[in-house]
Amino acid sequence: MEHVTVVTSALRQGDVVNCHGMRCLIDRPVMKSSSHPKEADVRYTRALVINRDEVPASAVPYGFTSADASRGDAPNEHRWTIQGNDLASWHVEV
Repeated sequence: MEHVTVVTSALRQGDVVNCHGMRCLIDRPVMKSSSHPKEADVRYTRALVINRDEVPASAVPYGFTSADASRGDAPNEHRWTIQGNDLASWHVEV
């Protein structure tokens, strides 16, 4: 599978980000954080893990990705928070 490397501000809905062996589909808007200083320009989203069954629990424990109804997750979903400023880069599937 081919990848491109992008900074956080270039992430878009529909991207599949590779992180810790997980394929994380950005199916929600990428938001700007109001909890960080404005000059940091931190962005975040809770991406859907689309290959949870392929990721060993020893690499990413199930509890780290399990559904959180208070964050709008559906039951039995697995999600991972992608967060950073433009000092962070991500491998996105092409």
